[in-house]
Amino acid sequence: NAVRDVGAEKQRLEEEKKEAKVRVETAKRLTNMMKAQTTFDKYAFIFPKNESEIVREGKHLHHCVGRYTKEHFVYGSSIIVFVRDKTDRATPLYTLDLKNDRIIQLRGERNKAADEEAKKEAEQFLAQCGKLKIEF
Repeated sequence: NAVRDVGAEKQRLEEEKKEAKVRVETAKRLTNMMKAQTTFDKYAFIFPKNESEIVREGKHLHHCVGRYTKEHFVYGSSIIVFVRDKTDRATPLYTLDLKNDRIIQLRGERNKAADEEAKKEAEQFLAQCGKLKIEF
């Protein structure tokens, strides 16, 4: 049993080391993406600064984005963007999930669909990322 425990511990440490390396690469990409933060007519598009902000977003809006912290900050496989009223950037309205240069989800409280203006501005945000050559 002790041998198996040592092997499991070694494997866990290897996984953590790999994850740490990927996290550093992802952090560089996320820093570059900060250039894309912007405001349009009605909404501001803001990148989360840390994992707890994503968890808080999910709790506030009663949806599952809190489970996406590793996908965003470690692997970069899902990019989370907070969509706020430009006059009240502190209050969560919608959460945007981007992957493979596409909008995967744009959801409000309790997974409610976004209004047409938010959808339109999310498309503008995606186009701006393209212009800035920001890929995700």
